[in-house]
Amino acid sequence: MNRNILNDEELLELLYNTNWSDSEDGLDVSDNEQDHNVVNIHENIGIPTNDNDEGNLDLLDLPIEIQSNSVETIHLPSVSTSNLTNQNQSNVLNLTPRRSVRHVSISPLVNNSRADTNESSNAKKTGNLQRKPAALTNLKWKKGSLVTPSACLTFIEPTLPHDLLLLETPLDFFAYFFTNELLTKIKEETELYAVQKNPNKPVSLSINEIKRYLGICIYASVLHVPKIRDYWSAELGYPVIFNAMSRNRFELIKSVLHFNNNDSMLSSNDPNHDRLHKLRPLIDYLNSRFSSIPCKQDLSLDEQLCATKAQSYMKQYLPDKPHKWGFKLFVLTDIQGYGYRFEIYSGQENNSIFRHPNEPDFGASSNVVVRLSRNVPVNKNHKIYFDNYYTAIPVMEFLYQKNIYSLGTVRINRLPNCPLPDKNGEKKMKRGESIEYITSYESAPISAVI
Repeated sequence: MNRNILNDEELLELLYNTNWSDSEDGLDVSDNEQDHNVVNIHENIGIPTNDNDEGNLDLLDLPIEIQSNSVETIHLPSVSTSNLTNQNQSNVLNLTPRRSVRHVSISPLVNNSRADTNESSNAKKTGNLQRKPAALTNLKWKKGSLVTPSACLTFIEPTLPHDLLLLETPLDFFAYFFTNELLTKIKEETELYAVQKNPNKPVSLSINEIKRYLGICIYASVLHVPKIRDYWSAELGYPVIFNAMSRNRFELIKSVLHFNNNDSMLSSNDPNHDRLHKLRPLIDYLNSRFSSIPCKQDLSLDEQLCATKAQSYMKQYLPDKPHKWGFKLFVLTDIQGYGYRFEIYSGQENNSIFRHPNEPDFGASSNVVVRLSRNVPVNKNHKIYFDNYYTAIPVMEFLYQKNIYSLGTVRINRLPNCPLPDKNGEKKMKRGESIEYITSYESAPISAVI
């Protein structure tokens, strides 16, 4: 096959005389129907040295890649020349554009903070970059020490209610949370579900039977046998269990036990559908009883795992927990392990129907802190500790507005512009050495220590 090889003159004539804006099929050459504009690259573009410029980039204003005359690839943010500072004229390069850019790519500057680098890489993966407040992206850090006035650390230990002081035995404490009001609710919903399940076989329960059923469940969590029916067997049976209730009665209650009316449950297609509808009355009532205990000064927020082998789409896998599979719970506790409030993870927590009108939206992880701290008294100098999953500057400022102080480990990409050393810099630090930077966000003082 003979090929017609063009010389240099013919090639240049073809390039200059061809209308590249028209395609052969007469259709738009753009892959995006709404993308009709080509980004023009100026010949003289300065490289910004201020890290804050990168934090204010929009999703459609991400860095682009061009080449210099020396064929060296240079990454520049696609900011307009009007936004560039005139103070760094030595950094202005004379660049000849090699091409026009239609789709921008993410290529952070080398001198950017790691926070900006991680945020840009996450935007490339998700395709969605939320604009952060200017006060957060323009944080100014300086070396120093955060000094907290003693008045902010003073805490007056609250006194317990009189009815709590009268509790003595473990049964008394259990009855404080599982009151007759809650047991009556369980009795009514269980009998209602039995009729809904089979109108020909209604089930009648008593409060005493529900207490015995719960007692058997508690014993079964401590005394393990291969099968649940072995608790009533002659070889492995336990007298406290089989003397309290027969096996058939226990299995009957287990098959119809209910906490909420199924008829009031919305369909899964409804935007107000609650995945925890069947447990919602129990969760709300227990949280109200748990929160009735006055909070201590030092509080901790973390997740727990309720181990289960049941099949459920809400079951989570946490490899660092003793039991890997189960339902994930977020819990607010004190230093002695008492839980003041909990919530079961269902994936719907950030929906607007579960958020109070005056609560801000800080994202999935930080919103957990907002919800679990609703009942923490304000202006009492409480302290909340959490790990890097929850730590973020906006949520710490939110707690500070209520005179609730917080402390937690942090992911470095959640500290914009903070010059803390990276892992390689940490290795160069001496034993016992520490570095602290301080700043302020809105009215809250922030300290970052490594």
